[in-house]
Amino acid sequence: MAKTNRRAKRDHNSDSTLAEAVRRGHESSTLAVRAVAATGVAIFLVAVCALGIVALVMKSKPELPADMTSASEQWKRDVTDPGVQLNQAVERRRLAEQNNHRLNSYGWESDDHSTARIPIDRAMKIMADRKLEVAWPASKTEATP
Repeated sequence: MAKTNRRAKRDHNSDSTLAEAVRRGHESSTLAVRAVAATGVAIFLVAVCALGIVALVMKSKPELPADMTSASEQWKRDVTDPGVQLNQAVERRRLAEQNNHRLNSYGWESDDHSTARIPIDRAMKIMADRKLEVAWPASKTEATP
């Protein structure tokens, strides 16, 4: 009987303390379990529906033709490809030949024929013959050999 009285007294004290706390503006300690459970179930159902819609959209996506690559495949190839050329010596030789041809031949640099290209040796001879000024003044001191 003594246990029951103590429990009843404790419950009465906690009820009066709770009532006082609520009166001061604090929240009550009671929890609406049904509301929390219903909210959790609703969020779960919305997530399942969203995943189902995404799965349907992805499944109905047409396949790419064999000669085309998707953006993700292109990105993977670009990121993982180290950029190493297989035949560097051949490529370097080809570029050197191309540059030598441009330095030693006549031709048009632009499609509208507004800029011409002459061989570098001829250009240096023209500049020496005409004694063309350069952008910087000549040195006043003699260079020593």
